[in-house]
Formats: sequence, structure tokens, C-alpha cells
Amino acid sequence: VVSALLWHGVPGEVLVLARHESMRIFTSMQLLDEMREVICRAKFAERVQRTGQTTDELVRNFRAAAWLVRNRRMTKQVSRDPDDDAVLACAAVARADLIVSGDRDLLSLRVFRGIEIVSAQNAVIRFKQLLARTRS
Repeated sequence: VVSALLWHGVPGEVLVLARHESMRIFTSMQLLDEMREVICRAKFAERVQRTGQTTDELVRNFRAAAWLVRNRRMTKQVSRDPDDDAVLACAAVARADLIVSGDRDLLSLRVFRGIEIVSAQNAVIRFKQLLARTRS
């Protein structure tokens, strides 16, 4: 999400497709808090400024575009990075079809409880294929 908001590119395309093609993005308060903490880092200050929005506006606008779920804590660590378990918990509660991430630790899992974990590029390809099928 941070990459999508600050650099756009392929991750940004995922957000655009989701917003305009009736696909849902799910998040949780834990993930929003982490997003706020990350984009407030000094190394991102210039990128945030280029958006013309404050960090709070970026988080608020993303929150408005996403479906908020109430995460449950994982009982057992799944990902190599324990912070990534919040993403997995969100996807499980949301009964998501797909987890889209650039995070190597998440991508290395490939699947979590039947939910495939893919890169933004792979997700865009899948979304476009799905849209082509539904429009024909």
C-alpha cells in the first residue's frame, strides 16, 4: 500500500483496478496504524510531500477506499516476520480471494489458508484477465 500511494507504478494500478472495478480491498486498524507509522518515517517525507497530501490524509483516503475488518491475533506465528501475521489475519477474517504484497516474507508463503499470496504484477494480470472474461 505504501508503494502504491507514494510511487504508484504497478502497486498503484492494483488500487486503481480495485477502486474502479468493484474489487474490494480489506484492511484493519492494526494495518492502518502500521501504514501510518511507515509513511511517517523521515525517509518518505519527500515522497509524501509530492502527493500533495499529509500522512493523515493518505491514511484516511486509503481507509475510505478499503473495507475495515476486525483482526484477531494469530495464535501461532506464521510468517518469518511477525508483523506480517496481521496481513494474514486480515485476509483470513475478510475471507479474501488473494493477498497482494511485495513483501518477500509473505510472498515466500505462497498460500495461507487457501488464499494465494501474489505480487502486484501478478495481481494486475489476474484482475485484467478476470475483467476481460466478465466483459465478454
